[in-house]
Amino acid sequence: AGLLQTSTHTGNRNVRTFSGLGAVPEVVFAQCEGTGFSEWIWRTKISGADGELSYGLSAGEAQGNLITKMLPDGFELGTDVRVNGQGLLCHTAMFGP
Repeated sequence: AGLLQTSTHTGNRNVRTFSGLGAVPEVVFAQCEGTGFSEWIWRTKISGADGELSYGLSAGEAQGNLITKMLPDGFELGTDVRVNGQGLLCHTAMFGP
């Protein structure tokens, strides 16, 4: 059995921290409505050589400033409109061991 935590928030274009999973997430998904981008952004705890890269579900191209850090109890979102757009309804899901 794994852990799952979801959240919905209003984006603010400031770095945001989400916690409460009780472990480092294995994978995180994030998306804001109304951005013109339909794909979810994802990141695993081993994504990217510098540890700060996220991926789009359809494009698969590594990008920064989306899901920026995996934390011991959750994760951090960057300021990109696709994951934390000002005034937009945004959703996240983190899965743990």
